[in-house]
Amino acid sequence: MLTCVSVDHLANEILGSDLTFPGGTGPFAETAKQWAVAYAANEPITPSLTSRCHSCEFKAPLGGALRSGFHECWKQTLHWTDADFAQGTVLDLWNFRGKDKLMQQGVYRLKQVQAEDLKVTEHAQGEVSNPQRQWLQVDGLPTEAQQRGYYLDDDGLAHQMRSWTYPLHLIDFETAAVALPFHAGRRPYEQVGFQFSHHVLEADGSLRHADQFLCDDPGVFPNYAFVRALREALRHDQGTIMRWSHHENTILEAIKAQLNQDAEAPDDTDALIAFIDDITKGGERAMVDLAELARKHYFHPSTQGSSSIKKVLPAVMSSSAFLRDTYGQPIYGATDAIGATGVSANIPSLNFRNMAWWVQDANGQVMDPYELLVTELGGLDETGLQAEAINQGGAASYAYLRLQFEDLQPEERQSLRDGLLRYCELDTLAMVFILQAWVKG
Repeated sequence: MLTCVSVDHLANEILGSDLTFPGGTGPFAETAKQWAVAYAANEPITPSLTSRCHSCEFKAPLGGALRSGFHECWKQTLHWTDADFAQGTVLDLWNFRGKDKLMQQGVYRLKQVQAEDLKVTEHAQGEVSNPQRQWLQVDGLPTEAQQRGYYLDDDGLAHQMRSWTYPLHLIDFETAAVALPFHAGRRPYEQVGFQFSHHVLEADGSLRHADQFLCDDPGVFPNYAFVRALREALRHDQGTIMRWSHHENTILEAIKAQLNQDAEAPDDTDALIAFIDDITKGGERAMVDLAELARKHYFHPSTQGSSSIKKVLPAVMSSSAFLRDTYGQPIYGATDAIGATGVSANIPSLNFRNMAWWVQDANGQVMDPYELLVTELGGLDETGLQAEAINQGGAASYAYLRLQFEDLQPEERQSLRDGLLRYCELDTLAMVFILQAWVKG
């Protein structure tokens, strides 16, 4: 327990200590005073450019309504113009820990980076290594990949696909882990799986949104019902199960631990644990990580090296003729048969009706499907009511928090539910789009 004396002692220690900040070190009290004086006088402090600029909280798009402290610092230090940023900076290098070293050598532009800086031994051929992915950002696509506008290791991807069993099951979870538990008897920051979505892709190309789960009842711990519903959705065949990144594996392992530790575990605990063991890492039906396939076999310049689904999806939407020709028509959740090449004329959906996912904006650019969720195109339900605009994982967790803690009117609760269901459905549909773009071009 802190006393007044100990608090005062702690404060004196802090005030008397040195503060390390980008560009130098100085006594805490003196440095704070200097910054306060500069702030009061509206005088900028001399910037110090480091790799931490990448996560600058004062970054805003160039040419927008808001001032961008990030761009102001770089312009002041390097005498850059807006055009210089368009060529890319060393901060854009994906998963590269040597940025500070390069910046100390005066390397700030992406095009200044050399192959030896990244320890690249050869250009990408076949599976893409981390240095090769970084070099693709700097040097651009190899000649043979320039026509289609992206690099795809077709042979490596085909080799992986030969091990898949149809139908393919694409799943995505929405989860929360909060300091103040939603449910009695649970611990802080314990994982809660409150929602999943499940698409099924058949060998003939037919697609359906097959299942979904959402438990939002206040005070009801959803995890065991969540796994039970997932097992029911996946038990009808031995088709390959797919996820994007490691999140789903982590959540299922966390729920397994909860089952093992629960003094009042459900009667079907053994069956639930056996199911989790079967589909998680090391299991006979272990899920395939599509994010890992993207890292090893795919590169599009617009992703800046990232394999995040929020980066890869817009890339494939902009480059795939198949996605354009197919989903430019309102066949997703269609109530009337509409002809489309290579896919069912009516793709069943649990949350969308007559939806076209390939849409161009006023400038002719293909819109990110996640942006469509916050427009009338994707936001209106079949009754004409507006669903909550949810298109990010953080927003989904916050929506679940509201459903647990707030005293909501029925229409507010339904709006949040609709928004969650649509967002999670798009997460698994996005995986389908990426697979189809890779395979069908």
